[in-house]
Amino acid sequence: MAIKPRQANAPVIDDLGYAHGQLADITETAYIDPKTGDESDQFQFDFIVEGKIKPINMKIWTGTKISPEKHDFSRSKSGDYSKLTRLCLALNLIEKDGLDDPDSIEALADSLVECKGKQVKFKLAKSDSKSLSTIDLDSIQLVD
Repeated sequence: MAIKPRQANAPVIDDLGYAHGQLADITETAYIDPKTGDESDQFQFDFIVEGKIKPINMKIWTGTKISPEKHDFSRSKSGDYSKLTRLCLALNLIEKDGLDDPDSIEALADSLVECKGKQVKFKLAKSDSKSLSTIDLDSIQLVD
């Protein structure tokens, strides 16, 4: 059998450092904590990103609650919003002054549904636990 090295697939990055793709789907799934067995709800955001060889499916998992409070998270910047809040702010789905407004948060459900199928761009960040790249939540933007 002949040895045949293959090229690794990776996101295509433009001249400004952005990967481009589509927010393909948003679903609510169950998360089971592997340490405690506790179950909670989470959102799964699926992005189909242009790859060097073929499209790449990248995912972001977030909690389900929007909050105006900043917290210290072990895997993110100190004193930052939750992942869902950061993502919604970056996509301009809600304004900071609407984070504690029940009407704004209720309208966010429709805005999230409307985002499905829209084009996005973002920079990549290295995952804390792996050598793989992840979506930098602070750079993600909807593309017109």
